[in-house]
Amino acid sequence: MLVFAAGLMVEGYTRGVLGENSSTEPSPGRHAAAAPAAVASGGPVIRMAGSGPRSYAMPARTVALTFDDGPDPTWTPKILAVLRHYRVPGTFFLVGAHVASDPGLVREELRDGDEIGSHTYTHVNLAPAGWREAELHRHKIQATFEPVSAKTQPLTTAWRKSPDRQQ
Repeated sequence: MLVFAAGLMVEGYTRGVLGENSSTEPSPGRHAAAAPAAVASGGPVIRMAGSGPRSYAMPARTVALTFDDGPDPTWTPKILAVLRHYRVPGTFFLVGAHVASDPGLVREELRDGDEIGSHTYTHVNLAPAGWREAELHRHKIQATFEPVSAKTQPLTTAWRKSPDRQQ
């Protein structure tokens, strides 16, 4: 059992996902900025690129299929098969360490017309982080996503497969 636990710790450390658990994340510090009113009272989809934060409301009778914290070598191919079967797009919020491990799955998501977004490199809570730490994570995830997606948009933007699907 000790050898098994040690193996899991080594794998978690080398993949950069050790302690990936939202229940252990600290709450935002006292210097954390409040969300702008346009975002707090807007729709559920937020785009951070450009002149500032912006919310988008979903069209009536629309459902967004979102999948978090992948890509996962077991579940992502199964999810992609179901999405392809029903010819519906999905949105995948990815952890950079997982992207580095399975870049082919991300390429497949983009090839199928799905959107991708970032859940940072190690799924860290950036709310209490200082600007230096946030910038470090931003650059690390950008360096991971660019070769996979062949896109150079800011990482806080959900990337799209084709220009005709822009927001």
